[in-house]
Amino acid sequence: MNAMTVRNAELGTRNSGRPSAAFAQIVCPGTPWSRRPIRTPQSALRNRRGVALLFTLGFVALLAMLVTGLMATLRTRLVEGEMRAQRSSLRLDAESALAVVRARLAVFESDASGIYLNGADLELLEADPLAGWAPADGATVTVRLSDASALVSLNSARPRELTALFEDLGISSDRAASLADCLADWTDANDTARLNGAEAEAYGVPGKPANRPLRSFAELRQVKGFDELFFAPDGTLNATGRELAAVSTFLGANARPNINTAEEPILRALAARTGADPATILALRTPLDYPNDRTHLGVLKNAGDLAQIGSPEGLAERIAFASSALRATITVSKGDLRYTLDALLAPGGSDSAPVAVSARADEGLLCEDPPEAAVVSTDAE
Repeated sequence: MNAMTVRNAELGTRNSGRPSAAFAQIVCPGTPWSRRPIRTPQSALRNRRGVALLFTLGFVALLAMLVTGLMATLRTRLVEGEMRAQRSSLRLDAESALAVVRARLAVFESDASGIYLNGADLELLEADPLAGWAPADGATVTVRLSDASALVSLNSARPRELTALFEDLGISSDRAASLADCLADWTDANDTARLNGAEAEAYGVPGKPANRPLRSFAELRQVKGFDELFFAPDGTLNATGRELAAVSTFLGANARPNINTAEEPILRALAARTGADPATILALRTPLDYPNDRTHLGVLKNAGDLAQIGSPEGLAERIAFASSALRATITVSKGDLRYTLDALLAPGGSDSAPVAVSARADEGLLCEDPPEAAVVSTDAE
């Protein structure tokens, strides 16, 4: 190849701005020009732009993921914050309802023993416990009123009183005394077994007895001697267990039932033991005509009142005359949210607070009531 040929090939390259085919054959003879990559400043620039675009798209995708996650977190927190605000509103509604109930109870006479009212008063109060008041936020409020002191407290009654209670249910005296001692050993704080009772060595299981007040019938079943007498094999209350549930409670400190609010099962038991006439006692229960009747003639207040209606002398020793533990269970609901306030009310001892809260449970109950399923299941047997 002569110099003239090379020169012409170089000139062709200069004129076209890219290597000519002739120049390529001179540099790399035998290789087709179309198969060799050609790198020019323009192609390098395009490559750099493609890489930059890929980095940009990756960054945008990552940023989109972060923003999506952040928005989801913010949305969750907003929903949780709104629910907390709504629950706080329901709690305030429950507190307001409790204040209304306390104000309504304040019209009744009270002293250190309790509040003097009867079953008819409770029925009237429960029919309209809030006297027409309703929360401004549109929530629904329901109030259940009951007198825990109308029942015998299984946590506060002494063994002698518990024995009498079990005997009233048709249990033999020896068995009743054993049940009473075992129950007292379960609820007291010491480890000394009573004559017919049971402490840790009798159970042989850590944590039994609990040495604290009972909280539910499920726990009562664990007390020695109670399972076979008051419960069916499936753990539900049997007939005797339902009778016990009708006359007892885990709340309050009352060892003797309030004669003015006691239900018929209690009155029948008293009648069997003392000869008292339940019909005479129930006939006295007229509601308080406030403010015309400040003394409340429909309430028995002492042994003298019992004597006036011809009740036997031994009755006064087995009963109380005032409500020392009125239970108000307030449920506030709005949409899918619900708030429950369970409170025990007792005399406050002052003009500024004639009715005080002696115990309360927020968002729950002070103790478990006997489940309805237990009654249905046992009846089916």
